[in-house]
Amino acid sequence: VDVLVLAALDGTLHKDNADFVQASMILELANGPLTPEADSILAQKNITVIPDILANSGGVTVSYFEWVQNRSGDVWDEDVVRQKLKKVMDHASSDLWDIYEKNIHITHRNAAFMLGIERLINAMSLRGWI
Repeated sequence: VDVLVLAALDGTLHKDNADFVQASMILELANGPLTPEADSILAQKNITVIPDILANSGGVTVSYFEWVQNRSGDVWDEDVVRQKLKKVMDHASSDLWDIYEKNIHITHRNAAFMLGIERLINAMSLRGWI
């Protein structure tokens, strides 16, 4: 296959089976489908892994939109939700990709971690915590 979609169980790929993957890309739709050992093996094989923290975030984002609507008593139609989701996902993907391209020899997962830490530091700084 060209793209292997892991959408069910955590720990599906591990040190004993990751080396058998022949796909050029893995899309993590499950939470934690790769063990850290599998992640390292796939990185050595230059297999692109789109991490769960990005690939799964659309559903979490829409849940947040539902929370916002409930808090405000507002109701958005499907087109508005899709438009807002597209904006958030495009921004997140672009930010992750920028970090990935600027830092040679890191994985997409590490780029996602770097982006998350960067955003936490920025939020804490804006609140005067650091």
